[in-house]
Amino acid sequence: MYDSGKIIAGLIVFVLLVTFPFISNMGKASAKPKPSIDTPVINQMAVKKCVESKEFMRAEHMQMLNNWRDSVVRNGDRIYVNTAGQSFNMSLQNTCMNCHSNKKKFCDECHNYMAVTPYCWSCHIQPKENAEGKTVLLAPAKIYFEVGRFDLPPDASSLLKPIVDFLRAHSQTGVDVSGYVDKTGDPIKNAELAKNRAKAVRDMLMAEGVSEAQINMKKPEILTGAGSDVEARRVEVSIASGKGV
Repeated sequence: MYDSGKIIAGLIVFVLLVTFPFISNMGKASAKPKPSIDTPVINQMAVKKCVESKEFMRAEHMQMLNNWRDSVVRNGDRIYVNTAGQSFNMSLQNTCMNCHSNKKKFCDECHNYMAVTPYCWSCHIQPKENAEGKTVLLAPAKIYFEVGRFDLPPDASSLLKPIVDFLRAHSQTGVDVSGYVDKTGDPIKNAELAKNRAKAVRDMLMAEGVSEAQINMKKPEILTGAGSDVEARRVEVSIASGKGV
């Protein structure tokens, strides 16, 4: 057989290619994940307890979420009563992720270790995190108004959407709504205009599902210097650093 040498060499190369991943990883077992519970909401708990026991949640949390989805979507039932008789809102974002806001360090490490890809985030909004897995304060949204007017501009909804999405997913997080004025014109009328603009923004936030308790209306600020005539026609919406994040 004239080509036997080539065939044997080819077989050897094939075997090496197939077995290389196993050989290269021999003795390198993946480290068992240790999900972090270092989040602002959990750290404030006097007693750190989940919806159910740790053992139950480790074994049954995905089935429980499936059951929650069916109860909410099909039956309109949003209240879950646990084995201890305590009631919880059946919500991945407002209950689970409100406490476990560090998705990368809590959810992803276990899912990657188990080589599973949950479908939760195809519908739900993922928490915003930085490289360390800490929840990120979103950049403020700036809504600019026409001179002398307090009706919302057409782009207000799109500008506020990232913050609205975040607030709806983190019900314990607050937001500051700040109006601005400059020193030109009647200061009383300017202050009233700034308040009306801030109220218009507040009303839009509430219409989009943000609770009034999450909104902190701040006193109008006076701007001076170059460009203050334009910047004084804005309302700034920012995540309140002291509230839940």
